[in-house]
Amino acid sequence: SMDYTTFSGADLTGWLVSEKLDGVRGLWDGRALWTRQGNKVAAPAWFVAGLPAWPLDGEIYAGPGTLARVSGLVRRESARGADWSGVRFCVFDAPAAAGGFADRLQQINEAAILLPAHVGTCAHFECTGPEWLARYFEAVTARGGEGLVARNPGGAYKTTGRSNQVMKI
Repeated sequence: SMDYTTFSGADLTGWLVSEKLDGVRGLWDGRALWTRQGNKVAAPAWFVAGLPAWPLDGEIYAGPGTLARVSGLVRRESARGADWSGVRFCVFDAPAAAGGFADRLQQINEAAILLPAHVGTCAHFECTGPEWLARYFEAVTARGGEGLVARNPGGAYKTTGRSNQVMKI
């Protein structure tokens, strides 16, 4: 149920590309953390302390091969006794911010210095052409990464359905 269109060989020169993280999608609404399916995440107080009063979209992630662990934590009804050590919130969008994706990303990056240590922005790199994209994909998958996500720098934030402004590679 991800809102990506699968890559079909289009030229993504100028698009902003990040590694696709194998975690659980998390939506922070300014007060609470939710899954993509609309379930509230019982995250520990320390995990959400220091998050801004404005929405963030990102991945709840603890590193390669930890999807099962993270999924289990996110599905729990209570944070009591749950071990969230090593879990991070990797932010890649700010749904309520103005402008295209590049503008929203800049606002997140400017706010990042104020965010807690376990909250970070996903590194995005500008695609310089098909060869660059192929090399980046090979580098990520060679070390066990899932793939890439490319976003149109001018793309609007889309709340429902698939977006042709976000490409999964």
